[in-house]
Amino acid sequence: MNTGKITKSRSKPRNILRGIIPTADATWDTTPTSLENTTDDNNTTTTGTGTKVVSGANPVGSIIYDLGSSKNVMVTVKCAAWTSAGAIRQTIDGSEDNITYVEGGNYTLSTAVTSESTVYQTPLSYASGRYIKVRTFVSQSATGNIKFYDVRAYEV
Repeated sequence: MNTGKITKSRSKPRNILRGIIPTADATWDTTPTSLENTTDDNNTTTTGTGTKVVSGANPVGSIIYDLGSSKNVMVTVKCAAWTSAGAIRQTIDGSEDNITYVEGGNYTLSTAVTSESTVYQTPLSYASGRYIKVRTFVSQSATGNIKFYDVRAYEV
């Protein structure tokens, strides 16, 4: 019988990326190493630094998570990002086929920060699909660098 009372759920949201090791796309000049550290639920461990020298506003690289089946998720990324010039931007994208992606969140992480001294935490971004891609771009000709601390996704 429904009494009309609201009960509180005591369960915590579960990070559905935990233990999923992402793949890096072929864009990087230097691919980040230890990608398993992005989903170990320890936001002090990091990947190695991924880098790319780009001409004009172009991608530095992406990491892609295969969720196994299609899901609607909220994603947040903790990372250090720096560049020799311009700004670093990051998008959170979703795809059903790992080919065609729909952009979810789009965030500017840094403007001409030249060392990894600043760590960023993106707001939660909505993405939908079997594949979730974290893409990093620079805004002009420069060397872009990124080191990931933690990537989390919560099913909605």
